[in-house]
Amino acid sequence: MKILSIAIIWALYKVWPLFIVIVLALVIVNRLAPPPKRHAMTVVVGFLLLVLCVVSAFFLRPMIVGFLTNYYGEVAQGKVVSSAGLSRIHNEQRVFRSHIIYKTVDGQLIETFFDSDDFNFYPFRNSVRYPAVGQEFSLKYIPELPQYVIILRDEKKEQCEKLRLKLYELQNKLQFAPGNADFLREIQELLAQIEVQGC
Repeated sequence: MKILSIAIIWALYKVWPLFIVIVLALVIVNRLAPPPKRHAMTVVVGFLLLVLCVVSAFFLRPMIVGFLTNYYGEVAQGKVVSSAGLSRIHNEQRVFRSHIIYKTVDGQLIETFFDSDDFNFYPFRNSVRYPAVGQEFSLKYIPELPQYVIILRDEKKEQCEKLRLKLYELQNKLQFAPGNADFLREIQELLAQIEVQGC
């Protein structure tokens, strides 16, 4: 199963192997289908496979790759060594390429990159914040495909950051309206929540 997962990840990143799968499937359907329905079945199967491959390669890839890499991958610590803007635009934002370096479990040094439109986070979320230059982060990789990595989200750290931002907002409100009982109560509740979370 791991070999199949590696093949799926590789095909989703390269895209062209998906078209070979379509052609092979069409040849098989063409050989196995009864002659009166051969043409119609070939067209229908070809269309369905084309739609499936396009959707998988361009829309579902981050989720599929993230799930498989998280399941079969090895954990490592990486560091962003440089970042540069590309000429591509995604969602009206310029795409950046971050060059990273990390050591595999067996000590091999790997230099690779990811683009900000790869959405290579696990667990997958709609909002992402990529590590900055010089920042270290946790990642997972499959030893057979070390150039493809997923960034492991530190959900506890993100939750703590949200709580601290909320605390800062409440402190600003309290500074504007000193002695406000509602603000004081909310700050006490938030401080208790921060302590429980271990932030």
